[in-house]
Amino acid sequence: MDQGQECKFELDGMVIAGQMYGNPTGKPVLAMHGWLDNCASFEPLAKHLSNIHLLAIDMPGHGLSSHRPPDRPINIWDDLPLLLMLVDQLGWDQFAMIGHSRGAGIASLFSACFGERVNKLVLLDGGAPVSTTPEGSIKQLAKATKAWTRRADKRTPNYLTYEQALEARKRAVGAISEEAAILLLKRGLMETESGFAWRTDPLLTVPSMMMLTPEQSDQFTAQIEAPVCMILAEGGRLATPERLDTLNQKFQSVEIHQLPGGHHLHMEQQAPAVADIINDFMLS
Repeated sequence: MDQGQECKFELDGMVIAGQMYGNPTGKPVLAMHGWLDNCASFEPLAKHLSNIHLLAIDMPGHGLSSHRPPDRPINIWDDLPLLLMLVDQLGWDQFAMIGHSRGAGIASLFSACFGERVNKLVLLDGGAPVSTTPEGSIKQLAKATKAWTRRADKRTPNYLTYEQALEARKRAVGAISEEAAILLLKRGLMETESGFAWRTDPLLTVPSMMMLTPEQSDQFTAQIEAPVCMILAEGGRLATPERLDTLNQKFQSVEIHQLPGGHHLHMEQQAPAVADIINDFMLS
């Protein structure tokens, strides 16, 4: 694909930024990144995709997109209305979705709710949103409520130098190579009077007030009518024999691939192999 084209959308009083790749007449695909990443995470993958019109967006509170209002907690399903408004604005009656990690959870929820719109679903080292038991929901709500009362103290870290920020991102959740970290810093880091700070909304680190129960999560997964392609990292949390057996039973139609690497395998040296799987899946 060609170099990404910067784009912005005004939706419900917010600005959603992103990058578009490929031929506008190709198959429309909406891509959503993982927690505390941004749409630059799809740049290595986009270079190897074919016959696809890819829109990778900065999810709210990430990259160059707006932060959500600071007076309401953030839950994973809050992004669904914005996504629906986005594809309506684009005029995409039918399209495919690619989601990584948290983005995979959001894409799964959207595909279950709007099956008439999503014709293919690619999940990169992720699946349905993390769930908890009914008993765990009580503890989750208590923990999140306490954290929310202290949200005014939330701050993103500051770094004296760019190099310090780069090293911090390399070691963060989902450790990545220096090349991949540099990509994320292009949209995720800003210069301040005292050095450098993340653009990310610090409220994204406050726990969700509620989580789905396993039964609810399974219902969403079972309702996904679109063919599903899961590409899992051999070093990831989903690529265990027990999990793989369970995943095969949860979806109506799923193909599962495992590749060497870590959680951000689509950004690393495996990106061409990930793209080959996606290209074949989109054509099938």
